Amino acid sequence: MRHLLGKPRRATRIVLIALVAAVILSGLAAGGCTGGRGGSTHVSVEPDPRTFTLFVGLLGAGYASDADTPLNPTQQSVLDALADLGPAERDSWKALLADSGDGSAPPEFALTDQVLGGGPPPDFTGLGSAALQSNLQSLWVSHAKTLYEKTLEAQTQMGAALTSTAEDTVKQALAYARVETSPFGSLQVIPNPLAATGFSRSRLDPETRMASVVLGPGDGDLTRALAREVFRLCLDQSLFQSLEPAGGLAHPLTPVFEASRAWPFSQGRCGTLTDFARENLARACVLRAFPPSPEDTASTLAEDWDAGFTLVKDLCDGLADYESTDQSLSQRGGAVLSGLPIGSITDRMVAQPPTHPRPPEGYPALPEGWEWKLTSSGKKYVAFGKIGTPRAPCVGTVRSLWSNNGAGFLLEDWEGDPVVAITIPGSNEASLGIRSVDVEKGEVLPWITDRSACIEFGFKLDDANAVAFAREVVHWLLGDE
Repeated sequence: MRHLLGKPRRATRIVLIALVAAVILSGLAAGGCTGGRGGSTHVSVEPDPRTFTLFVGLLGAGYASDADTPLNPTQQSVLDALADLGPAERDSWKALLADSGDGSAPPEFALTDQVLGGGPPPDFTGLGSAALQSNLQSLWVSHAKTLYEKTLEAQTQMGAALTSTAEDTVKQALAYARVETSPFGSLQVIPNPLAATGFSRSRLDPETRMASVVLGPGDGDLTRALAREVFRLCLDQSLFQSLEPAGGLAHPLTPVFEASRAWPFSQGRCGTLTDFARENLARACVLRAFPPSPEDTASTLAEDWDAGFTLVKDLCDGLADYESTDQSLSQRGGAVLSGLPIGSITDRMVAQPPTHPRPPEGYPALPEGWEWKLTSSGKKYVAFGKIGTPRAPCVGTVRSLWSNNGAGFLLEDWEGDPVVAITIPGSNEASLGIRSVDVEKGEVLPWITDRSACIEFGFKLDDANAVAFAREVVHWLLGDE
């Protein structure tokens, strides 16, 4: 576990969750992974030049840059090669990023969906966006083609561990879902070392029945990430129709969803109640269909809880009942969702919110109502609270940003180095549309005011000057002036 939880203490919590995990794992042999008739599905693991080119462009635009998390060797080599990317081309990618996203998915998800639906380089046809096609075509010629060839070995090596297991993983997931016919006839697993750690996205073409799963680097085995995407592909949209507002009334699960969004959250994946339910159900399916040891199940449940996936444990209970029937997941999934004990989940969220260890020495004190929290990566601290009217701590440039913490904006200094990001926690709201706005020190930053926000430094607090500047940043963003 990366975070310490509230009362009871962590050791006690793990013991309690381990008992729950043992119950979750019991009975699986009787019916958990039998009865599936998915038909023949071809599974391949191979790099993809379309998504590679997309993420080369996003890296060039400074997308989701994180000063406290070192780039992996492939990301660093690509970023170094982009040093000579022209200002106009770099700005065109920033503009594309600012204009992407529809509020239900982060920009990188929306762009990945478009690229997966289009043709290969050098033409990149069928994207539905002339701007995206033009950017990809230009970048392929100037940089991406050469970089793709140079990093092909690294891309292939990233997917090597999945090559021997991907087909069995897909078969096992389809068997657990008990599909009569697989929703896809073929599935391409695309390892992409340029994506953020933990990134995953899938797309199904209903006409060709071809599916694609893009996976970013992982902290460990990518098998479970692949399984989650397969379950997302299997979870028919009709399962979630009952979650849509009816007669002007929100679904009873909505307050749980809204409260969960305030927690360090699933890389912004869940922008709607349907996304939230689908993500939680997919994670629960993985735990049931690919059961780890009780201890690892306990740890996974605790980490999911900390990250805001607050339905997983109870969905696992509902799936245990599903396994005792002869119904498919599509047939039974609605009952599993409707059977959630919403009152109990809400009470548990109040009694057991995620807590975070104190940040290292050097992090500035925060005003009342603000708190330093360790992110779900366990590698850095960000400040959460309600922001009033922030002011620029230095001369610089502001542009739209989507990071693991949510949508917002990034302030860069006059040399182009990141200073601070202000985001809306867990938000997939449409882009703020900030292309490039120059600001003076002390100037009001009006794009996020009077609402819950997250503040993240773009520099390391590794010397006295950095610590002093961090205090100044907090003063200008959260002070009374």
